[in-house]
Amino acid sequence: MNRTIKPRDLGSMLESREDVTILDVRRKEDYDADHGILPDAEWRDPVKVEAWSMDLPKNKEIVIYCARGGSVSNVVLTSS
Repeated sequence: MNRTIKPRDLGSMLESREDVTILDVRRKEDYDADHGILPDAEWRDPVKVEAWSMDLPKNKEIVIYCARGGSVSNVVLTSS
């Protein structure tokens, strides 16, 4: 499991139409300030990761995005 992905690698995944789920787990205030950064991403509240993490698809790649150097996404990744 890779813990990081470069933007160009994500772009390649999307261009090749790989079956990928993109989760935006920025804090609510960061998401509200600019929710269009990754248009295909689904916003999920990082505070409620326990509630939604069990519903993540098991048969596809999942990319978790946050804005502050990975602190939020790493917590989400270890909780899911």
